[in-house]
Formats: sequence, structure tokens, C-alpha cells
Amino acid sequence: MPDPSILPREVFLQIIYDTIGGKPDQWMYCYHFLPADLCLVNWQWYRALTPLLYSRFEFTGYGEHAKSLWGFFRTIILRPELAGHIRMLGFTTEWTPARPPKTVALYRKNAKIVQQAIDQAGLQHVGDAEAELRQADHRSLVTLILAHAPNLAMLQLHVLREDPWLDTILTHAISRSRNSDGTDAPEAVAFQSLRTLYIASGEAPRISGRNTYQTHHVSYPARMNAQRAFLCLPKLQELQLIDAQLDEDLSTVQAEENALTQLTIAFRSPVENINPVLRYTSKLTHLSLALSISGRHFDLAMHLDLWKAMLPLREQLVCLDLFSPDMRKDPEGYTSHTTPREEIFKQYDHLSFCCPLRRFTKLRQLCITPLLLLGHRCRHEPPLKFINHMPPNCESFALYGGDRSWILEYIERLADEMATIPHNKPPLVLNSIVVDAPWPPVWAGRLPYRSMVEICEENRIMFNTAGRDFLFYGGENTHFAQTTHETGVGTGTKETWMKAKKMRDIIPRGITVDMHRGIPFPDYFPTTDELMEVMTTFANMGLELHITELDVACPAAPCDDAGLANLAQAFYNIIYSCMQTKTCTGITLWDLHDKYNWIQSETNDGAGDACIMDNTFVQKPAFTAVSEALQGSDCSVC
Repeated sequence: MPDPSILPREVFLQIIYDTIGGKPDQWMYCYHFLPADLCLVNWQWYRALTPLLYSRFEFTGYGEHAKSLWGFFRTIILRPELAGHIRMLGFTTEWTPARPPKTVALYRKNAKIVQQAIDQAGLQHVGDAEAELRQADHRSLVTLILAHAPNLAMLQLHVLREDPWLDTILTHAISRSRNSDGTDAPEAVAFQSLRTLYIASGEAPRISGRNTYQTHHVSYPARMNAQRAFLCLPKLQELQLIDAQLDEDLSTVQAEENALTQLTIAFRSPVENINPVLRYTSKLTHLSLALSISGRHFDLAMHLDLWKAMLPLREQLVCLDLFSPDMRKDPEGYTSHTTPREEIFKQYDHLSFCCPLRRFTKLRQLCITPLLLLGHRCRHEPPLKFINHMPPNCESFALYGGDRSWILEYIERLADEMATIPHNKPPLVLNSIVVDAPWPPVWAGRLPYRSMVEICEENRIMFNTAGRDFLFYGGENTHFAQTTHETGVGTGTKETWMKAKKMRDIIPRGITVDMHRGIPFPDYFPTTDELMEVMTTFANMGLELHITELDVACPAAPCDDAGLANLAQAFYNIIYSCMQTKTCTGITLWDLHDKYNWIQSETNDGAGDACIMDNTFVQKPAFTAVSEALQGSDCSVC
């Protein structure tokens, strides 16, 4: 067998990706790693696969893996050319730390390298790295790795409440971006290429005594403040903060242009503290918030403050996700089904405001709690709140509620509110409606389930009540949040769904569309104009398109001349349309020749000959059509 490394590099890498079952250098949640032995096959394999081998590293926090953390650190300090290959890193909390005797030996072996790395990163006066590392406190080691990964693009990090090492390299990173000539900057500066950052709170291990190690897990929030102004990193595009505390001193941060487009915060701070965060995000298009503020989930004054904070984003937001976890609980001091609505809200009689989403003209996806959408004491003709508050260009609408949402008891005419939405009055461009009600009877009497299904079918709108499979819940239903804090929001969500979710995906957010489409041929086959119209629709939703398993069977095999011409036309139309669509980035044929294709005439009612070459590898006209479609030229054989 010829050596596959002689193929073009992208083809060879695709073979490796298929072999190991994923793209570890591109997918954050790919759990298939490249076996290091493959780099030793020969020089060509080493040259092609070394960047892939060092592209990512994860330390899960277990003490037994401390040796691998030290080995990775030693390699990138002594071999900076290998450090340049790092694209993704993940460091999580130490649940079972290594014992001091083991860590002391590891430190002794690498003491000179640690000091060298500290000098390069400008961390000489931060703390006592030797004392910390001897006690298996790896904060300084993680920080040194981050400072020596110049091309790091994605990072998942559990942070502790106090971490002077991290705080210092953050200061260096932000100062470097503001001082283009690099004056007084250390040799190794972190985060200059970072584009995706996921942060969660860590559990602080307390050390009692020098010779014994005990851990008392104490949960602290992941703080973002003037000293930890993650959003000021120069090239950061996506920031996700789970269980976060936003400090008041964020308002003192010097506002500068940043590249942040996607922001997710599950926070437990006063809602006013979100103001400076949103003020610094002039390019933000995707915003997801979980308002975990105990005692204020029904506070209408808080909702008014939140709308005021978000209103400056009305001309830029494309996707908005607002979730209140405490909405599932009864209001403090009240009991659902027994307390009149007027009793709960009487303290807000002085307030009157509408939800301002009608002013968010670019918003295409909205996921929201019912109370935020309602406003308070506002009047409409007809007196329906939901449809009158919907953004005018909304394509995907989701309503949080769940099976115990107290607020559903207090929404007047909820059935009418929901039924009006798919009717598109006033006109909307809705493509999907998702309701957080995993089983229809949950909202019995309040959600017109059957009529909504019929209305949505008539209007060609996707309607689904399995919210946990589609929605972010303000960031609490993401894979990172689930693996970080085991939040209870998505207990019924499959892990495969969680891995697939991405902030940029919409309609509904995060869903991976996998469709096997069969068309009766030759009765009808879409033209290039028709195919490009459909592909453009998906592209405008922010979806990336891949054509996979492409084959086109002749209705009767062997295929006659007319059938071969139709086959060529079908292949040409699909591939040409994909090539003309910017977000169509992949085309895969089921096979090149008919011998091993899955469509065989003996088992498919005579249909077959579905590939671009026959059983003996002779090229059909479809082969020429594919070549011409890839070049963007007219089809000469159709």
C-alpha cells in the first residue's frame, strides 16, 4: 500500500481525522486524540502530524495526571517551536490532588525550567512558586503554560477566587494589546491570539500544614472585575462565564474597541453590574444571560434595569437568550395556585413599561422567560403582549417555562398569547417555535398544544416542546456548564446534543441538522437556482452546509444514455450550487464507482449505477460534470 503521507497534506489529514474519529485540532469537544506513535512512522508522518499532536492539551485535575502536566510544561518551555502548535487548552479543578511526595520530586526535576519560564513571563515577584508546587498547587504551572502558548485560540479554565498568577498574565496581556511597541512587556505574553474563552468557578483547595494535604471544597464564583477584565483581551470573540460574579469596579475599566461577538454569562450579581460589560461590546451579536439572582427573579424593577442595559444593543444583536433559573420556584413568601397575581405585583403598581424588543430590528433568534417578554401594565390593541413585543425580524422563538414555572399561573390569556404567535399577526418570518415543556400535558390548559401543531404545520414552522434539546438556558445548558457544575437544567439532555451546540448556530440555536434526502429521479430534480435559493436560506441562518453521501441512482440499471445525461445534470446542479454558496464548505461522495455503492439494482427494485464511475472505474459523463462544477464552468455533458 502506498504511503498516504505523499498525498496533499489536507487529504492526508482527512484520512487521519477519519481514522481517529474526529478533529482534535479543531473541535473543542473531540475526545479522540492522535496516538503519538503515528509521528514515528517516518519523517513525512512526523512533519505532518506533530502540529496535530501538540494542538491541544487537557488537564482534568486528577493527581494521577500531574506527571503529564509537568511533562507538557517541560516540553513547551524547552521546545518553543512545539509550543507554537498549541491551539486548545483545558484546565479544570483539582478534585483529587497529587500527594506532596510525588509533587516534590516533580518540582526538583524541573526547578530550573520553572525559574526560566517565570523570568520569561515576567512573574518574578508574584508568589512563591516553589512552595505552591511542592504542595500540588498547580496555579503557577498552568499560568506558565498559558504564557508560553503564543498561538492559543481556545481555552477552558476553572479559576479560583484568588489567583495572582492568572491576574498578572491577564494584566500583561491587556497592557501589551494597548501598547503596540511592547515597551516593558515580558518575553512571553499570554492570550494574544485567544479567540474563545470558557471560564467557570473553581473549588479552592486549602492546605493545612506542610507535610499533610487536605482539601475542603469551597465553591466560589468566577469573578470578572477590573483586574480580571477578560473581555478586554485583544482578539477574543467568544466569552462564556459560568457561575460568575460581576464586580462593581468593572465600570472603571478603560473602554476600548474589542472583537467580542458572542457573550454568555450565568451570573449571580446585581443586574446593574452587567451595564459596563455590555457597554464595551460594540460588535456583540449573540448574548446569552442566566439571571441566577436569588430573591429577585420576579422583581419587575430588575427587569426594567435589564432592558435599559440591553437597549443600546438594539441595532446589533442577532441572537438573544434570557433565562431565569429561579423562575421554576415559587416567589418567596407566596404559593402558586393560591396567591392572586395582584398580591404578588402590587408593590410594582408605580411601574409601567413594555418589553422593548420591537426596537431590536436585527434580532433573529429570541429565547426568553415569559415574564421578561410581558412587560408590566402596558396596553395594546388587541391586548396581547407576546406578539406585540416580538422583534419584527424574529425567525426563531423559544419560551422558557418548564414543568413547574409559577409564572405561567399568572399570565392572563396565555393560550391566546401562544396561539397568536404562529399566526404571524402582525407578520413575522418565523421558522421555528420551541416551548420548554418536555411533555405536552405539562402546560395543560395553558398551552394550546394541538392547535399550535396544526397552525405551525400550515405555516411550515417547526414546533417543538423539547426545550432541553435545543436551548442554552442562558449558558447553563451547555456542555461546558454541565461538565463543570452539573447544573440541573439539562439533566435529560443527551451528551451528544450538548457537544454539538455552538453559540453561532441558530434556528434553533445549537441544533445540528442531519438530513438524508432522497428524491424520486428522474421525475423531478431541483435546478441550480432552486438549490442555491435553499442553500442561501440556510446560510442566512448562520448555518454551515455540508453535502454528504452524494449519489444519484438511475431508475433502471444499467443506465442508458438519457439516464447518464440526467445523472450528470444532477451531480452538476448540486456541486455547482454548493460551490456558489459561501457557507457550503464540504462535499463528500458516497463512493467513486458503482461496485461498492450501497445502491445495487438487486436490492433496490432495479435502481443503481449511482456513482460517477462504473464497476470497472470507467468515467461516466457525471465525472466530467463534477469536474466542471468544481471549476465553476458550464456543464458540457448535461
